[in-house]
Amino acid sequence: MNYARNYKKSLHNSFFIIIFVKILKGMEQNTANIIQLIAEIQIEALKKLKTEQVQEFTEDELCKLLQVKPEEITGAIDDHIQMYEDMKQSPDMIKLLNEYQTSLCSYILWKMESEWVNINQEGVLGAWAIITEAQRKFHPEYRIIL
Repeated sequence: MNYARNYKKSLHNSFFIIIFVKILKGMEQNTANIIQLIAEIQIEALKKLKTEQVQEFTEDELCKLLQVKPEEITGAIDDHIQMYEDMKQSPDMIKLLNEYQTSLCSYILWKMESEWVNINQEGVLGAWAIITEAQRKFHPEYRIIL
């Protein structure tokens, strides 16, 4: 199933978004700030891909990254940019990401942790807790090892 296509379809259903916001519990502002920074990094990277400023990816690699067919790459980039724009507005949306996107967010947090922990330690810890929780839904075995 194409995640980006399904995400785009779900955006058209504003009722879903209203219910989603009501169901998810709120998060601390410090954690929300870190998740917004992660979203900003993803948006910047996707925009570079869209303008072809990044030449190190082959078409096959882009298809794997975006989980789409070659003819859907441009639309998928736009959908992912919109998804991360929405995540900046509502950081709780990080809980809805698929496994691959959750892993990318985890990697960004891991790479930026040493810089961000100096300015927002509580937010970094909160973001780790949320990402770990999100990864557990894909890998229940994490409860055993973590």
